[in-house]
Amino acid sequence: MTKLYSLFGGTATDTEVKAVEVNQTLRMEGYSYDRYVVYKITHDKYGYHYHLMNLRTLDIHQSEIIRPLSQKFGIGMYYDENNIEFMSEEEVSKLLAKAQAKQADEMGKQRIEENRREAVKNVGREWLNENLPEDTQALIIACLKQDESGSQIDYYA
Repeated sequence: MTKLYSLFGGTATDTEVKAVEVNQTLRMEGYSYDRYVVYKITHDKYGYHYHLMNLRTLDIHQSEIIRPLSQKFGIGMYYDENNIEFMSEEEVSKLLAKAQAKQADEMGKQRIEENRREAVKNVGREWLNENLPEDTQALIIACLKQDESGSQIDYYA
């Protein structure tokens, strides 16, 4: 049995008790007030893990603590225990396919950027090997910063 304690909230969450079901909608309270849907629930020795999808951005997240809205304390995932909402399985599967395609696209862009950076490193390495004298013992790399602010103004660069 795994319990997570909030010292500031004075609450304990038992992760062995399932809080929500698959296809149930949740709310993120705090920084953004986005809605999420639970598309998968897994269980291991640490308790239940809820796999969530943001309905606005289609980002995929995971959470271990989901509480009812009546126990709201700060930033976190909450469900409305008075008005429980579910999405249809078809809707969730379509959104999940879009989210996974978006995630694959972002990973492809990351790979392209990593390849570009590696190519730039290789070009720089080749240039240094070709242009530095053989007896070079150290290399100093500096960045020129010029202060263009005047002495009579409030802004200093």
